Amino acid sequence: MPTILVNCGMEALFLANEMNEPIHVHAGKGEMECKFWQDTYNFEITISVEYNLTPQTRREIKKKNCL
Repeated sequence: MPTILVNCGMEALFLANEMNEPIHVHAGKGEMECKFWQDTYNFEITISVEYNLTPQTRREIKKKNCL
C-alpha cells in the first residue's frame, strides 16, 4: 500500500482496488490500526474499523487534526 500522508505519527495508506468498497483510507501507528470511509459529498470521514485506538487518538482523528 502506498503511503499518502504521515501526520501526528499516523501513516495513511491507500489501495486503488478493493472490490466493492467505497472510497476509504487505512491508517496506522504502532499497534493501532483503523479504516476511514470518506463521504465525498459532505467532506466528512467516519471510522469504519478500529483496532487498539486510544481515546486520545480517536478524539484527534475526529477533530481532523491528524488525518
